[in-house]
Amino acid sequence: MINKELLFSFLQTKNFNLLEEKFSPECFGNYYYLFSNGLLNVMLCCDRSQEDIVIWRYGDDDNRYDVQLLANFINHKENLIEDADINALHTFFINEYDCIAELFNEENYERTALSLKMLKAKRARQMFPGAFQ
Repeated sequence: MINKELLFSFLQTKNFNLLEEKFSPECFGNYYYLFSNGLLNVMLCCDRSQEDIVIWRYGDDDNRYDVQLLANFINHKENLIEDADINALHTFFINEYDCIAELFNEENYERTALSLKMLKAKRARQMFPGAFQ
């Protein structure tokens, strides 16, 4: 389970503001919190008890990346379908935030987005062998 208080405190130190939040107790306790600091948007979400952290560049709502994909990218992992514990991903996000922010800055974003698009496709091929050419 994500330690929301710790993550919220961390995001405040990086000048993030809470833009939106929703909690649906009637829908399995689903929730999301959307934060932004003008460079990155960060969403903490839970859907049917599956928690995740999703990151995307402010203004580019079409290209969102789960923190697991970013961890695989930064750590050069070959097995892209191995699930990490949400607490490990939470810790990764905090520890590697500066690296993540650099990947999404003006200078690096185009190259980062292309690399992550290719990594998403590779992950899909690993998840569904034979379904993609």
